[in-house]
Amino acid sequence: NALGYGEIHVIGRGMGAVLALLACTLDARASKVTLINGLLSFHELTQVPICRWPASSMLPGVLKEFDLSDCCRALSRKLHVVEP
Repeated sequence: NALGYGEIHVIGRGMGAVLALLACTLDARASKVTLINGLLSFHELTQVPICRWPASSMLPGVLKEFDLSDCCRALSRKLHVVEP
């Protein structure tokens, strides 16, 4: 490519994994996505009495539209999850 790279590998850890997942769902240029210790479902945050993720991790009204698990399915061919 004209910019000098052949492939893009996006890696995110923790909250960065959530951001990487959302970004790669919206922009298909990444050929590989690796999530380390990332949240894989906003819905899961609503199902536990004590959550290890801060409340700021939850986007207001997000579950009316989609969940992170939908993003994982959309990226399944290029997604690698490490220690969810």
